[in-house]
Amino acid sequence: RGLDAYDAAMLAVPRPDPRHRIEHCGGPRPDQLDRMARLGIVAVGQPRYFWDAGDDWLAAFDPARAHRLQPYREMVDRGVRFVISTDAPVASYRPVDTIATAVLRRTVGGATIGPDQALTVGEVVRAYTIDAARSFSAEEDRGSLEPGKLADLVVFDGDLFGTPPERIVDLDVALTMVGG
Repeated sequence: RGLDAYDAAMLAVPRPDPRHRIEHCGGPRPDQLDRMARLGIVAVGQPRYFWDAGDDWLAAFDPARAHRLQPYREMVDRGVRFVISTDAPVASYRPVDTIATAVLRRTVGGATIGPDQALTVGEVVRAYTIDAARSFSAEEDRGSLEPGKLADLVVFDGDLFGTPPERIVDLDVALTMVGG
């Protein structure tokens, strides 16, 4: 029904770049992903829930459904715009926790949910930064480090891209700049 509402809104008041969002976009079907891509809908997901609730999901849901929760790889492949967020304070506010969980898709008990849906560190960082800024029309002054933009950034005490995914959570924030 949500997609029907967006479709109706776009028919009633067409806009070239609407940036409608679906928050907590958990388990869209493949046909819904195709529709979301066509409508330009931004899916917002919180991968840290794999860690926090994943073992319960694996116990409660049919395995096929559980392994398609937050189907990030399918989103990339089907052209769905998506954003990753922490959902803090409900889940961890630490960016390294969110990044590691999106890459590894591991539960607190050590299981993996939908390993074929995993993202690369680069894809996660993009979804967390420039794509997030773009999702609320703030890409002109946020989301990437460029002249004239706000230098909102986090510096880690190690190489995020060179650290093995299992060790990303061990990185600490060495510096945070807001509006720098």
